[in-house]
Parts: sequence; C-alpha cells; structure tokens
Amino acid sequence: MRFIHEKRPEIEVESLGDVKVIVIAPSFTDRTKQASKMVEPDIALKRYIAFKMPSAGIHLYLETIYDSSTERRELRPTAYSIDYHFEGNYGKMKPLFELLMNEAKKLGADVRVEPKKFYIAFRRGYNFAIVSVYTSKLEVGFPVQPPETDSRMMGISKWGFSRILYGIILKDEKDIDASLLKWLKASYDAS
Repeated sequence: MRFIHEKRPEIEVESLGDVKVIVIAPSFTDRTKQASKMVEPDIALKRYIAFKMPSAGIHLYLETIYDSSTERRELRPTAYSIDYHFEGNYGKMKPLFELLMNEAKKLGADVRVEPKKFYIAFRRGYNFAIVSVYTSKLEVGFPVQPPETDSRMMGISKWGFSRILYGIILKDEKDIDASLLKWLKASYDAS
C-alpha cells in the first residue's frame, strides 16, 4: 500500500494491517485462492476496484477475498500413500506393483518411490517411470523410448505428463520381462 501511496498519492487506500504478503488484482482464480491457503507466510488476496469521484478524485476500493491470518488453512496438500492407490477393487493389482517396485529398487539405492494423487512415481533425479493403477492393469510410463523394439509400447501423450512419452500396460507377472526391465534401467540411467 505504501507503494501505491508513493506512486499515486491522490489515490486513497485503506490500511491492510499486519499481513506479510499481499496480492492485489482485479480478480482471482480458484487455483490462486487454493494456492494461497498452502503457503507460509501469511497472505491476503485483495480484489480492487478503482473509480473516480468528481468531488474526491480517484479512489481505490479493496475487498478481501482471502486472509490467512483470519482463516485456518491447510499448509500442505494431502500426502498420498501407496495403499491409497490400491484401495477397494484396485487391491488385486498390488502384488504386480510390488514386483515392479522391487525391480526398480534393485537399480540403485537412490531410487525413491513417491505416491502422488493420480500415479506413483519412481524417481532418481526426476521421474524415470510412473505407474497409474487401474482395477485390472497397471500403466507404466517412461520418458525414454525402449532400448529395443517392444510391440507393447504405446504413446501416452493423452496422459498429460510433459516428460512421460511412452508407456506399456502390465496385466500380470509375465509382463515384467527382460524387455521391460531393460527399458526401466535405460530410463533410470537417463535420469
């Protein structure tokens, strides 16, 4: 507010209190509102309306959309677990996933398994494979092409992951074969 007052002293501005971060804009998306609930330090979202009054000059009206100092907020998004992905009917795919996960962990001590909301990531420096769980299959995505031709390979641009370009469907243990393990290793090495 000091900035506005210094640059445009003719605009009257109300006090904002002891808020540490203030975002002032004509409007806010729902995504911006949700993100502001997850940050430290305190934050306030203020929507502004500027109007000119003949007798008083330019006036800036601020409406509080969100103020974290007065509302409770979630500091971090929900943490997901591997079990979250295998609840209910999805549970029958867990043994296949565990077999794949154990193979991935054999690649190196730096392999991390990180469950996300919609997939489970195998990470090193970055995701070298992701697994999406369905009731009768696992879809495994990779950022690199398979080292050898695999008829099971599919393009997965429909998934919406910018780095994950290729994938394969696993339905049972025989699908985790030497070809898949070479692909997993090539992707791990590239990460």
